[in-house]
Parts: sequence; structure tokens; C-alpha cells
Amino acid sequence: MVKRRLAEYIDEDKAFGIRQNLLKAGITPYLITLTYNDGFKQNQSMKRRPDGTNSIPLQGTCAVVGSAGILQNSRCGCDIDGHDFVFRGNLAKTIDFEEDVGTKTDLMVLNGASSVQSSKCLTNLSASCHEAIYKTFDELNDTYIWISKLDVSKNISYAHDLVAGIKKNNLRVKIVYPYRNLLSPITRFWKIKNPSLGLIMYTAAASICRRVSLYGFYPFYKLPNGEPLKHHYYDNRTLNYTTNHHMPAEYEMLKSFNKSRIIRLVTDKCRNL
Repeated sequence: MVKRRLAEYIDEDKAFGIRQNLLKAGITPYLITLTYNDGFKQNQSMKRRPDGTNSIPLQGTCAVVGSAGILQNSRCGCDIDGHDFVFRGNLAKTIDFEEDVGTKTDLMVLNGASSVQSSKCLTNLSASCHEAIYKTFDELNDTYIWISKLDVSKNISYAHDLVAGIKKNNLRVKIVYPYRNLLSPITRFWKIKNPSLGLIMYTAAASICRRVSLYGFYPFYKLPNGEPLKHHYYDNRTLNYTTNHHMPAEYEMLKSFNKSRIIRLVTDKCRNL
């Protein structure tokens, strides 16, 4: 059902055009996700995936799931899970929200703060946060964990600690990371300073997926009809959408992609799907 709907909605030639432009900018599928083996290896001069390494294969249909409050009561869970490959970010919760956000997670994208917090909680078995983080990672059985903002020219002890914590707790997840720092090329490509994790997730999906749906991308605290929304569907945290990132500008760009049928941007209820 979802695949047929996407095939009808998305203009694959236009989606492929974005992928080709990313490729010309040096943002390749292999750059996005290099599987961790015995250390983090990055080289800004690399043009292709290093020999003898693996990366996530190309995918058909992909759902990129943001965490915006618009997902609350959306009933989009089945729609999301109907995709071949599902991206989520920063350990966003699915338990107790399955009807709205689904259960499937193939790639969990972590920013620097989430990586640091996870590493601290996993390596310190007596920490108050250990049990909750352990449970979250344990539920991500066989999921790729993407340390998206890794930059080996800086202090990446948190990344080594995260790997150590995963091994220490016998967690069955797979670490992936970019073999070149991604922030600069993504910033140049989209011409948006300090891109959000959501835009980084979409960039990854655009490079490895034939057809992409976006859910939970809505950086506003009210619907057009004035109905209030939470920042995240799973908590009551608040955030200024323009202080650190430029989420409204990103959203306008994604809306234009939706209008051009490059992506499918879902902001309505999914109960009739």
C-alpha cells in the first residue's frame, strides 16, 4: 500500500536528480555510513569508501521520522512501518506511541549531545540513567546507530566510550559513521547554516533511498488552525526553532520538495491510509 502510494506520488527522476547533485557535492552513500570495525577512521581527502570496509546498502522506500509534536494522535504508525527502511533520531521513543510513530527502526541517528549522554549512561553501570538507556538500546536490536557528527579532528572520546558501553552491555546494535566530516558539505549543499539533525537525516536518506517520506517535520507550536502542539510528541520539552538552527527555513525547502514531488512530506493524519 505505502510503496504503491509512493510510486504514484514521487517523481523518481526528480528524486534521482537530488541524489546526483549530492553525489557531485561529494555526499555519497558510502560517505554517509561506514560500518565501525576496530576504530574510527576519517580522512577529508577520501573520495570513496575505504577498501575492505562495509556500509549500509542502497534502499527502496525510506521513512525519515522526526520528533515534532504534529505526530501526536497522527495514527501514522502503520504508514511509517510500511517502508523498507526507517530513520529515527536521538533515541526518540516508540514504546507507548506505536500507533502514531510505528515500531520499526533501521537507522537511529545520534547527534553529539545524544552520543555523549548515551556513552556516559552505558559505561557507568551505577548511573541513574543506565537502566533507561540500556533498555532503549536493547530494544534497537540489530539497528544501525549512526554517529552523524563525528569529526576525528576534534575530541571524539565520547564515540569510543559509546562503542565501549555497547560492548560492555552486550548490545546488538551496529555502529556506523561518516568517513569524512559531514557538517561542512551539508551546510554548503543546502546553503543553510548549522543544519538540524532532521535535515542531516533527510540528506542521508536522499543519498541512499529511491523514494523518501518525511514524518514529524513541523517546527511550529501551533497548527494552521491555531491548535497547540508540543515540541516533541513524547515529552514536554520546549525549543526555539531559530536560535541554534533554521528549522522554519528548512521546512519551507522541504515543502517545496513535496510540491515538486521529490519527497512525500506528511503533515496530515494517517487514519485513512
